[in-house]
Amino acid sequence: MLDKDLLIGEWHHAMAQDTDSSRVYVPLDVALPPARFRHQATFRQDGTLLWLALSPNDAHRSQAGTWKWVGEGKLELMAPGESQPLHWRVISLSKERLEVVQE
Repeated sequence: MLDKDLLIGEWHHAMAQDTDSSRVYVPLDVALPPARFRHQATFRQDGTLLWLALSPNDAHRSQAGTWKWVGEGKLELMAPGESQPLHWRVISLSKERLEVVQE
């Protein structure tokens, strides 16, 4: 069973740790190699999601969305500007690592 409270915080995509089927995020304070764009997500206790949006002119900016648990190990994310939510299945969650599969 997941400790859902561990999700709260700032995470960034650790692309080198991804598998063929999953994406891995680590806390924002973990140093990662440089990347042209690295997805970031901040999950707040109140259900607010701050999403780093990719911009074609490299002026990336944080936008607000929402998140919620919709079942054991399943997240529904409503990203800014999207008409349909994203669904993530959480494979593992610890203080050091968040591994998800987008469904």
